[in-house]
Amino acid sequence: MALPERRTWLSRIEEADTFNLSMIAFNEDREIRSTLTVTKITNRIAWSNDGKKLAFTINIPPSKKIKLQPNWWGCKTPLKSRKGIMLMVFSKVELVAIP
Repeated sequence: MALPERRTWLSRIEEADTFNLSMIAFNEDREIRSTLTVTKITNRIAWSNDGKKLAFTINIPPSKKIKLQPNWWGCKTPLKSRKGIMLMVFSKVELVAIP
């Protein structure tokens, strides 16, 4: 299932064309971890005019619960503010399904 990701921050984020996310899929008693590379072309990254909102599309595996984390271990391209401050690892994200 493809889901667009929407996130709003309090300060302007550096508008990257590529970044990484850590994804954890929880199935029964297992955790499946992977690092996603999100790109402007493949994932349709779109930034708001004020630089505080980000939207992109990713494919989510079938799972009971999904957790996305920016700037986790293994993420080589972090999301950060225009002042160079990396986003908190446990930043919350809003997933919206598109039929």
